[in-house]
Amino acid sequence: MIIANIKMMINKFLLLTFVVFYLFAAIGLHAADVEIMLKKAYNSPDSADYFFSKARDHIKSRKDKANYYFYQSAFHVSNGNQDVAVFYANKALTELEILNDTTKLLTTYNNLAKAFQKKGSYQEAINILLTGLRLAEKTQNTLWCGFYFVNLGLNYHDFEDYNQGVNYGKKALQTFLQAPKATAFNKILALNTIAINFDDWNEPDSALFYHYKIFDFKNEIDSTRISFTYNNIGNTLLKQKKYRQAENWIRRALKITELNRKNMSELEYLYEKATNFTNLTTSSYRQNKTVLARLLLDSTLKYVVASQSVEKMRDYYQLHYQFSAWEKNYKNALLYLEKYIIMRDSIFEDTRAKNIAELETRYQIEKKEKELVKHQALLLTEEKENREKTIWITILAVATLIVSLLALLIYRQQKIIVTQHQKEIELSNELHSVETENRLQQQKIHISRELHDNIGSQLTFMISAIGHLIFRLKGSSDEIIAQLKDIELFTKNTISELRDTIWATNSAEMNIDSLKSRLLQFFDKNNAINPQLTIIFEIDDSLKDIQLSSFVALNFYRIIQEATSNCIKHSKAGKLFLKIKQADNKILLHFIDDGIGFNLEHCKQGNGIYNIRKRTEQLKGNFQIKPVLERGTEIIIECPVSVLNSKFIDA
Repeated sequence: MIIANIKMMINKFLLLTFVVFYLFAAIGLHAADVEIMLKKAYNSPDSADYFFSKARDHIKSRKDKANYYFYQSAFHVSNGNQDVAVFYANKALTELEILNDTTKLLTTYNNLAKAFQKKGSYQEAINILLTGLRLAEKTQNTLWCGFYFVNLGLNYHDFEDYNQGVNYGKKALQTFLQAPKATAFNKILALNTIAINFDDWNEPDSALFYHYKIFDFKNEIDSTRISFTYNNIGNTLLKQKKYRQAENWIRRALKITELNRKNMSELEYLYEKATNFTNLTTSSYRQNKTVLARLLLDSTLKYVVASQSVEKMRDYYQLHYQFSAWEKNYKNALLYLEKYIIMRDSIFEDTRAKNIAELETRYQIEKKEKELVKHQALLLTEEKENREKTIWITILAVATLIVSLLALLIYRQQKIIVTQHQKEIELSNELHSVETENRLQQQKIHISRELHDNIGSQLTFMISAIGHLIFRLKGSSDEIIAQLKDIELFTKNTISELRDTIWATNSAEMNIDSLKSRLLQFFDKNNAINPQLTIIFEIDDSLKDIQLSSFVALNFYRIIQEATSNCIKHSKAGKLFLKIKQADNKILLHFIDDGIGFNLEHCKQGNGIYNIRKRTEQLKGNFQIKPVLERGTEIIIECPVSVLNSKFIDA
């Protein structure tokens, strides 16, 4: 009987244990199921109502309720109903504070600020962000501090306080650079925040500097994630009146936005499209593409309305006003100017600006007070420790300090002397270099003058004498007359070569247009002598500001001269194409003719090819020749951009 009772008690205990284990497992499984449904709702806009409803029916605990409010808020921030987002975010904050869920609290403060920002309520957004920032600082969450700095910078930008926007952008960048877990995209967001504030602060050079620094991270991210950078660069170029360049950047942004659409929420996509079309409209009418600008303006309105963005609607009113004024439709311009002013005043009234300034001041005071308390506590600790030290340690510390100061003073004095000496040497070297270059240039000018006045005049006299001799020997031996004409032609060519040399020698450097002008004269002479060859010559516009040393210009000229002469002599070509362009920090001279070509393996290369190769080597470049029998010849010469200003380069 006793044994039976013991067995019964054991069975009851095992059953009770199983029931308790099952209940705990069911509770854990239930909580996980609720969050899974909420995540599905957030990630599936078309089915969100279904999953939110299903999750609501399964709420059993405070954590379930907090998660429900949290995901509802996040969903409506991303999908457009900002009032609903604010409602759920405030409920989520109440529950999450009780649960002390720091991670979701930080996210919810951020989402609530986004909702107010999209509504154009920048005072409320900044207040919420400063609250979230205090929590991030208190919990020493460096990444979230960086995120809040970015969003504060963006809100101050939209509120047109660009000084504060730049300050917070720089704080964000510094924070992300020091945070080990910060991603390349985090740093890009900080750089973008700085850049757009500088852009609207009318500091385009600074804006472009920070925009272009984003491309330092291009190998670490998917380029489709930075369509905003291409658009923002275009926006800055518009303000610099570089409309064609701006349009190229904006159209690239538009393509990237389309490629990245699957990774964006619908509102994010519409916001980007509204931004792109706003800038494209400006670019078009500024380039006098009036019809296109009107079409783009209509598309801009479509995307602005769909994006539900107060900021984009404000920008649209301003754009429509500017476009109408440009068309001299002053009635329409006045209408949209009034709309723009009304919307802008509703956002930037003095009271709001004052309140935002007070919020910022309060945050800075609180931060300084906390730092002061910490500092005071540290001072008390140090003071207590110092009192506990012996007199001998204090004396030793003072002695060490005195010795260190003396050593530092001696070191700094020595460093100043060395630095001054180095500067004197550098200045002396620079002066010597300038003097040497000036003397060299004077010598070159003197030599070119002597060549022109002495040898040039003698050669001219020879041509005149030979011409007179030919005239007097009319009727004499044809062979003698032919030889005299050859000598006359050779002498004329020598004068031409001499003039080219003098042209290159007279200037220390020249721009590409000077070289182009000289080449066109050379091609005109060739066309007169060899009308069977048509020379098609192009120079990229990107090279128009490049400066060449006389040494480099003369080498380019001689290479082109030699290649053209070879084509005339050997190729039997009807056309010669020559293009000078820049690619990958190199200058390319590209020749193509439609002549008979030749077999490189069975053809001996003459002085012409040898001379071209040697001049290319002098320019530290690469020489390629690609002859194809019966199909023509291609010559490619590549020279590094770094040699363009060189005075002389050893072969």
